[in-house]
Amino acid sequence: MAEVVTTGTGQVPRTADRAVLTVVFSAVAAERQQAIADLAARVSGLETTLGAEHVEVASRTLSVRPHVADGAPAGSRAVQHFMLRVADPAALEQLAAELIDAEPERLDGPRWELSDPTEATDEAQRLAVHDARRRAESYADALGVRLGELVRLSDVGADRPRASGPAAPQLGGASRGTAAHVRELDLTPGEVTVTVVCNATWNLA
Repeated sequence: MAEVVTTGTGQVPRTADRAVLTVVFSAVAAERQQAIADLAARVSGLETTLGAEHVEVASRTLSVRPHVADGAPAGSRAVQHFMLRVADPAALEQLAAELIDAEPERLDGPRWELSDPTEATDEAQRLAVHDARRRAESYADALGVRLGELVRLSDVGADRPRASGPAAPQLGGASRGTAAHVRELDLTPGEVTVTVVCNATWNLA
């Protein structure tokens, strides 16, 4: 019996409800221990900010490596990298302002995401199967035959929800360090799209 294989795609847009920020602090000193001590002093005042309600420290990593300046060894460089999730977008402006006031080496974001993409993924799966069947029916009609039973269905996967629209602002560089100025950057939640792709094999009767 002849078969036809079709690929279906389902896409579901949703307004994001969680922001992700990445922030990096660093310190350079002639000695490794001094670089670590200077870095610790820089981030020591952040615990209240990082422990605020709706703020989750998803990861924090430390690296210490030789520092090179003008092609020559110049002491040690200590770096701490934080990834933060903000469950309440309304708290994002204040958090960003406090982080900028701490003068990080780099602050990027927000990257928008869904705290629970389950409902959107379920809908995207239904749309993907519907799309695969529509394509199969079109092929069957073009061949002058009838679409038979579904033989197998494979889930190619669900993409990580991706932001659409303008790129997220990058918070960094020369900061004026106030919540009022951060507000001008428009950190309102963006839209993310959940995409699911499936492969379907059908009998042709």
